[in-house]
Amino acid sequence: MQYESLYKLRYKVPQEYDAIYKARYSHHDTIHLDFKINDDPAFICQSAELLYKIIHIHKADKNIRALRGQLPKVAINQFTTRCLVDEIILTNDIEGVNSSRREISEVLEKLKEKKSDRRFYGLVMKYAMLMKHTSVKLDTCQDVRDIYNDLVLREVIEENPHDAPDGQIFRKNSVSVTNAAQQEIHQGLLPESAIQTAVQSVLDFIKNDSVDLLIRTAAAHYLFGYIHPFYNGNGRLSRFISSFLLTQELDPLIAYRLSYTIKENLKQYDDFNYFVDQYTIQYLYEKERQEFKDWISTGHLKEQLSWKERITYHYRSKPNPNQHEFFEAQAIKIYQDEKHLFALVGFRHIDDIMEKETTIQNQLKQALDETRLSNEIISAIAKSYCSIYRIDVQKDFFEEVSNDSEIHKLTGNRGSASEKLYQLCDTMVASEYRSLIRPFLDVSTLSARLKTEECISTEYRMCDGNWHRMIFIVKKRDESGNVTLVL
Repeated sequence: MQYESLYKLRYKVPQEYDAIYKARYSHHDTIHLDFKINDDPAFICQSAELLYKIIHIHKADKNIRALRGQLPKVAINQFTTRCLVDEIILTNDIEGVNSSRREISEVLEKLKEKKSDRRFYGLVMKYAMLMKHTSVKLDTCQDVRDIYNDLVLREVIEENPHDAPDGQIFRKNSVSVTNAAQQEIHQGLLPESAIQTAVQSVLDFIKNDSVDLLIRTAAAHYLFGYIHPFYNGNGRLSRFISSFLLTQELDPLIAYRLSYTIKENLKQYDDFNYFVDQYTIQYLYEKERQEFKDWISTGHLKEQLSWKERITYHYRSKPNPNQHEFFEAQAIKIYQDEKHLFALVGFRHIDDIMEKETTIQNQLKQALDETRLSNEIISAIAKSYCSIYRIDVQKDFFEEVSNDSEIHKLTGNRGSASEKLYQLCDTMVASEYRSLIRPFLDVSTLSARLKTEECISTEYRMCDGNWHRMIFIVKKRDESGNVTLVL
């Protein structure tokens, strides 16, 4: 069975969520962390999919090492340098920091001269160390601060002096993580004592050899972002630490592709999320925004539409020029394959829906009134007919409206229209007229025969020698004019 995230299950099976949560939390393979996320204990569920991915990564690492051994050393060095430069450019780019290939390459060339006055010197120096398998001390909070100082402190201060760490080790004031629209999506931990406790907990977890290194690396990457120990530079710090940890078990070339992988996965969200942010700011009241964003997030849409064809959401908006303020958002799955899911998202004001509902209610009331009248009319008409049926042409299904006792015994109250009509023909129509009547009784051709007519009829002789007339009357058509119901 494919593993499903708790986030997805909260929406999919809310009545079962608590039981699933407890089962995963208490499972013997679950890894429990000395850490809380929004006051809930953090844990890692080692699903089969996760373990499969770990195996796949190690196989890829083995192949990379084999290919490395087949290439000339000069070619490997050139490729490694290019990957290193790309990684530094991309880790800066993710944070909105501009850096060029030429700039990073020049710093890389000057490392031997130890000219630390150049921009990004610390960043380039640290990443260059990874290829040499140089050890990086990660035991205490001060070690994290030392890495930060070497890695990005100079650039952080140049960007904004107020972003320099002002606590004993980290920061002493609050910091918010914002999206492209400058909306707050997360607040880092406070006070600094809590930051230090949390960071130390992450460092202790990193050293837990009983857990696979790749799992530790992924968890630490997330937790550093959650803690957000500094005002600025947290992303670059976390990515470097993750890259360092990867080099402890995998080829350094893999570590030099971390930011590239993150950047590629961010591309599918950036543009849409920016649109959502702008839409909520412009049209939604503040208290309505987060719930709307949670519903329309790409993660939620992907999870819901993976097992549903369509989902809807009703929300309140600021009144538009036509004074509409209640809207419906609808997401429809268009196409899905192993890697992609495409959906169409549309909006409409609920005033239209309310108007239609009012119209339907009025139509229903009218229909009920008409039904009472129709029953009276049918009762009168029934005196002139042996039997009256309501036939659903599309479903080949009949319901008895009225019948004499003899015919009722043959047909019953409801059932297959074709079967019962042919049974009546074979039982009650004179034998010489049956071949003529059977085509007239063909339900499958009724819609075509009534395309331009409101009724069709035929006459025939019954077994008792009396003459009868059969008539099909159109009761309802669809939007295309095709007959759906007849009497």
